[in-house]
Amino acid sequence: MPTLHICRCLSAPWLARCRLPLAVAAALVVLLACAGCEALAFTDEQLIRQRLRLHAAAVTTAIETHDWNAPAAYYDSAMRWQQGRAVVQGPVAIKGFLNSLSSIKGVDSFHTIVDSTRKVNAECIEATVTFQAHLVISSAELNFSNCYWQARVGWVKRGPGKWLIGYIVEISERKSGTFSRI
Repeated sequence: MPTLHICRCLSAPWLARCRLPLAVAAALVVLLACAGCEALAFTDEQLIRQRLRLHAAAVTTAIETHDWNAPAAYYDSAMRWQQGRAVVQGPVAIKGFLNSLSSIKGVDSFHTIVDSTRKVNAECIEATVTFQAHLVISSAELNFSNCYWQARVGWVKRGPGKWLIGYIVEISERKSGTFSRI
């Protein structure tokens, strides 16, 4: 791994030769460690991956609290949502997509798995993702399920470092799979 190789170069003798202040050396090590685990975003694609994780966490919180304002803040006002052949746009699309998530029965948590990202142009990055809603059928019997589907999520740039979801195109039907922990 390149990050480990770089960290090995930052040995105490090397730092002494370079006469780097300890605070600068520590900051450099933290920066390299964060870059390796994608805690810091150096590219727009990395930023989009982070925003997708934050969006999924906001949806999970909204499911628990029934306050859908936090996830709604991730969407552009002109967002387009396509499910099958039905296409809606604007605030109706935002409300429709979030209502489709809240209507899934028994949701315990919501996850977004990023399969790939690609830059469509300077103002748009598209992520191919798998949405997954973890469902609890019976916690006493340890029976669980998942509702999952694939989608293309387009993020549009609305200012320096400000990316919002411009479109969601669901490219597969929503499927469910039941499993037991026993």
